[in-house]
Amino acid sequence: MIVASALGDLDFARRAPMRNGGRGETPSTITATAERASQLEQAVFFPFAGLRVYPGTDIHDDARRNGLIQPGEDCFEPRFFFEKGLDAAVIWRTLENALRDPGNWVLPQNYSKYQPVLSLLRQLGHKGPLWEHVVAGKARPLPRECTVDGEAARG
Repeated sequence: MIVASALGDLDFARRAPMRNGGRGETPSTITATAERASQLEQAVFFPFAGLRVYPGTDIHDDARRNGLIQPGEDCFEPRFFFEKGLDAAVIWRTLENALRDPGNWVLPQNYSKYQPVLSLLRQLGHKGPLWEHVVAGKARPLPRECTVDGEAARG
């Protein structure tokens, strides 16, 4: 967080993927991280639930010991590691409860609300990543053609 805090004075948006559910993680640590991270106003957070298991990693070894991965299983079908007591539902519920204003968090339960503006931006010819336009007031402002009377066109 020291680097992230130092970047806080710079005037550009940052995409911040956040993996939840790893070793030692609890609902309390997820809440504390979310509250602290939310102080970074120019960041757009993309949280993930669980850690993808890749062969040859310590997480793969843990997953095998816990029965998530069977001996000889190739992991082509994605598998995700969660610390004991956590799963995707617990993580999403914990984040929802921790975030008073999830305006700069792109949570799965909110994906559909972004679709209208993303479709409009594509129709207007915008290419590449659109995440910095998705969260009004937290990142780069939407182009004028995506607003109505100065207000963001949201679904």
